This record gives sequence, structure tokens and C-alpha cells, in this order.
Amino acid sequence: MNSMDKELVERIKAKMLAMIFSLDLFVGGAVVVGVGQVEGFDAVYAAQLLRCMRVSGGWGGLLINFNEPTLGDGLKRYTV
Repeated sequence: MNSMDKELVERIKAKMLAMIFSLDLFVGGAVVVGVGQVEGFDAVYAAQLLRCMRVSGGWGGLLINFNEPTLGDGLKRYTV
């Protein structure tokens, strides 16, 4: 596969990812960040983040919930 083919594949993957999920932040092509303000973390949020990580090829994920008294209480880290 030449560089032009690789670039086309990456653009197609990016468009597919944009259609399926709305990522809050994708850092350095490796870390998916989900930001929100919810009462608590449900398994649904983790499942969505993990799926985004798998589809995008990211190895790490971070859920940030701004509805907590301190930022440390509102962070959850995931890896694939």
C-alpha cells in the first residue's frame, strides 16, 4: 500500500468515525477524551468511550465529569 492509499484509508476511517460517534477530543491520534456533566458514570459512557478508542485506534481514554466537587473525583482513565 503506497502513501496515497494510506492517506485515503485514514480519511475514510475519520469520516466513518465522525458519522458513528461524536468525539469530544482526540489527542495526538492516541487518546480519546469524553467530557460531560452527568450525575455519575454509567457503564454506557465507558462502553461508548471504549468503542471510540477501538474504532479510532487510540490506546487510551479519559472520561471527565464536571459535575463533581473536585476534578479528581470526576476522572476515569481507560486503556485498550
